[in-house]
Amino acid sequence: MKEKREDLTPIEEETMIPILRSEFEQALYDLKQNKLPDTDYITTELLQSASTKMKDGLYKLIRDMYEKGDVPDDYCKSIIVTIPKKRGANSCVQFRTLSLLIYISKILTKIINRRIERKVEQYLQNDQYGFRRQKGTREAIL
Repeated sequence: MKEKREDLTPIEEETMIPILRSEFEQALYDLKQNKLPDTDYITTELLQSASTKMKDGLYKLIRDMYEKGDVPDDYCKSIIVTIPKKRGANSCVQFRTLSLLIYISKILTKIINRRIERKVEQYLQNDQYGFRRQKGTREAIL
């Protein structure tokens, strides 16, 4: 893993607050259950029911990846599975793809995404709808 970056601009310093345990726990429990295992054959249920010691290690790993800005290459890979949209599919357009990602990467990206959402929300007007949590285009017409 790389050393901590020292060339941070003021806005980056604000976003480089270490990942809190509560952020980790929330992202872990927000993972959807009853989904296919990841590329390491790990399921959401396994991670969510893991021992405190295992969760401590997972939290430290994710926190270190974020702070050092170094995510192992294997955590950036996925397996693409094709699923037929209907029976008898025989051309590419008749299949949908599903990417199996490492759950550790999903947890990290959920945390980063939530931080970005919170920051962006500060700059959006109340009447801005669409592509926002709890403020879709449907809410604009109700």
